[in-house]
Amino acid sequence: AARDAPPPPPQPQLPSNSELSSSELIRSERSNSGFKCVYKVDSAATPYCVQIWRKGTTVTLGYYSTAEEGARVYAATPEGIADLAARDAPPPPPQPQLPSNSELSSSELIRSERSSTGFKGVYK
Repeated sequence: AARDAPPPPPQPQLPSNSELSSSELIRSERSNSGFKCVYKVDSAATPYCVQIWRKGTTVTLGYYSTAEEGARVYAATPEGIADLAARDAPPPPPQPQLPSNSELSSSELIRSERSSTGFKGVYK
């Protein structure tokens, strides 16, 4: 029976981390390297450290000679893939504009028989 099951639908094909151009990598103004989860830690041969936060623990993924190399490593992680997908997702639809309080007519306000003012949530 399991052999007769149809194959799963194809997943959208994301570019591999090696196919991403430098401008497509995930940038960060807060990181001293300019890339998310990539930090310059010293001036040795591999000064860029890639660290992610996973299940309440900092996980170091390695040390790399360039920030871009570290950014490609991050882009290949589940966290990086999710960041790329969220960044490339279409923006949410605009929210309907609610009228301001000054634009409401008295017939649109919520009346209350228990309030001394006659309106719900308004008291003297």
